[in-house]
Amino acid sequence: MIVGVNTIDAPMLRRMFLTGAKNLELKKDYINELNVFPVPDGDTGTNMTLTIMSAADAVSKLTDGSMDAIAKAISSGSLLLPSQEAASASPIERSARFVAFISSETQDSSIFASSISPLRNA
Repeated sequence: MIVGVNTIDAPMLRRMFLTGAKNLELKKDYINELNVFPVPDGDTGTNMTLTIMSAADAVSKLTDGSMDAIAKAISSGSLLLPSQEAASASPIERSARFVAFISSETQDSSIFASSISPLRNA
């Protein structure tokens, strides 16, 4: 049976995002095998998983379950990677983090700086 959904409320968004993150984590090795562009280094699935799981962790810790809070947690949570992981992120992933940072209502420059600082030394 196909169920039609006309609206997505905050609890559904939270479930969808967390379920998608878990599925990505389960398939990361498969995605690594697909990695051939722009550099065939076999870590795209790993980098995607690190970014999304960081955001999923932020969503999981929310006490405010509003749509706004979930969206902000996804946006800011994707910026919170340990320095070593941030250094190995692809240019596309770094760009996505930058977009999330600038579109976030509260920009914490220390979070963004710590996410990209290893790149300056590369």
